[in-house]
Amino acid sequence: MANDDASFQQWLASTTAQYQKLSDDQRVAALDHLIAISPSSHLYHLSTKLNSLLKRDFIANLPPELSFHILRYLDPDTLCHCCLVSSKWNDVISSCDEAWKTACRKVMLATSSLLQL
Repeated sequence: MANDDASFQQWLASTTAQYQKLSDDQRVAALDHLIAISPSSHLYHLSTKLNSLLKRDFIANLPPELSFHILRYLDPDTLCHCCLVSSKWNDVISSCDEAWKTACRKVMLATSSLLQL
């Protein structure tokens, strides 16, 4: 069993080294081939892995100061919609007083401009 594991690790290292030498087109072709020969249970595993790699929650991953800076560019309606994305987003957005103040100032400016017309 240990020998099988060592052999597999050696094969994996060798395959990885060869894969890294391929051009982008060759890498895509290799992936297409592996997908074509994989059973549905392996494709499900791949789908789950890809989903977590491709859909990163930037609000949860950024430092709060950077999230707050980004959120200041949103209007109140968008901030409210963002609060519904997840409990983490709701917590971050609800704690960002400056984003709400900035959004409300924008609305007040827009409203006062309309009133002057």
